[in-house]
Amino acid sequence: MRIASLVVSSFIFIALIFPTSTLYAGSTVKGAVLNIPNKIDKNINVAVGKKSSATQSSISLKNLNMTGVVINTNMDKQSLNLAAGNRADATQGSVKLGGKLRGAVINTNMVGTNLNIAAGNRVSANQASVNVKNSNISGAVLNTAVGKNALNIAAGNRVKSGQSSVIMESSKISGAVINTSAAQNMLNIGAGNRVEADQATTKISDSKIKGATVNTVAAQNLLNIGAGNRVNARQGAINIESSKVKGAVVNTAGGQNLLNIAAGNRATANQAATNLQDSKVSGAVVNTAIGQNFLNLAAGNRVKANQASTSATGSTIKGAAVNTIGALGAVNLAAGNRATANQASTTMQDSTLKGAAVNTIIGGTVNLAAGNRVKANQAAFSSKNSTLQGAAINTVGGAAVNLAAGNRADANQAATTLKGSTVKGNVVNTLVGAGVNLAAGNRVKANQAAATIESSTVKGNIINTVGGAGLNLAAGNRASANQAAMLKVTWSTLLPVPDLTLQREIELKLIQHCCRCRT
Repeated sequence: MRIASLVVSSFIFIALIFPTSTLYAGSTVKGAVLNIPNKIDKNINVAVGKKSSATQSSISLKNLNMTGVVINTNMDKQSLNLAAGNRADATQGSVKLGGKLRGAVINTNMVGTNLNIAAGNRVSANQASVNVKNSNISGAVLNTAVGKNALNIAAGNRVKSGQSSVIMESSKISGAVINTSAAQNMLNIGAGNRVEADQATTKISDSKIKGATVNTVAAQNLLNIGAGNRVNARQGAINIESSKVKGAVVNTAGGQNLLNIAAGNRATANQAATNLQDSKVSGAVVNTAIGQNFLNLAAGNRVKANQASTSATGSTIKGAAVNTIGALGAVNLAAGNRATANQASTTMQDSTLKGAAVNTIIGGTVNLAAGNRVKANQAAFSSKNSTLQGAAINTVGGAAVNLAAGNRADANQAATTLKGSTVKGNVVNTLVGAGVNLAAGNRVKANQAAATIESSTVKGNIINTVGGAGLNLAAGNRASANQAAMLKVTWSTLLPVPDLTLQREIELKLIQHCCRCRT
């Protein structure tokens, strides 16, 4: 059921709304807005046609000036929400906010067998999510999904599909942003042109956040699929674009059977990963994957698969970047032309990291890149035209497998690759256990516990160590296998760390000498 837009002047507003949705436009509210419908069984909400919009068990607030709390709770069972046509927008169990809010936003979903579909041009489907646009919020934003059997689908041109996610655009938040998913059997699909499929994800663009950003997944049987042209499929991930975050960015994925797939042209699949583009983070960036059976897949042309990794382009991080996989059966796969697979890795381009980069894998994991000009990076640090002001520490422990196959393939395991970059700290690459690194094909490279430096400067020590049954293999034409090695390509500068004890003794003697001269 839909309620027409209301204009509410200044007064205290507290409501228990029994219809399924609440919509306001141009409102001033002092108090709370609560949407807590009764448990709904077999409810159907459909909008068909131009500029269509279907809203079910949700709160939509536009041009708001509010002091209070916005609370939406959804306990629907067997509900269908559908918007089909041009500019279709299907919103189910969600909060959409635009305006000024001095207070918290709390969205909670405890659903069973819910289906949300948007089909057509400029399609948006939001299920169990918080969507904030052109807003100023002084308080926390909390989104929690606990339920079973939820399906969210967006298909068409410029598709956006958000399930159990927090999505912010052109907004200011003074408080924590916390997104939590502890659901079972959730399917999110985005298909078409310029597709964005976000599941259990926090997405921030053109915004400012003063507080921590925390994204947590403790779920079972989650499937996120993005297919088409310029596809982004994110599962248990954090994406920050053209934004500033003053606080820690913490992303944690636990549970069992998480599958994330991006297929098509320029497809990107991010699972338990953080992606920064033209942004600034004043705090640590922490990605952790702990659980069983995680699969992240990118297939097609110029594809990227990032699992429990940090990727920064044109960005600055003032804090450590820590990427850890302690999962059993974690698989990261990139296949196609110019495919890149990053697992528990840090990748920087035109960026600055003022803190340590720590990449660690513990357990049985597989990282694979197959095709033309592919790269497979496992517990690795890669920097291009960037600066690291801290140590780079890459560690692989356990039965980890890293594989690059095809033409001009690179397989990097517990390795550091620098190009046109500066590192002011130690570089430490360590392999402990039965690690396997393999590159097969034409002009392939297999680097295990190795450092490759090209047109770069390192002001510190480089330490490469292999302990245990480490296997590094390159097979094919012009194949190169490097284990516990340091490769210096073109001009590069290696400056060892100075002996600070000796330096202090010299300074002390100079001071004593000056004192004698004055007397």
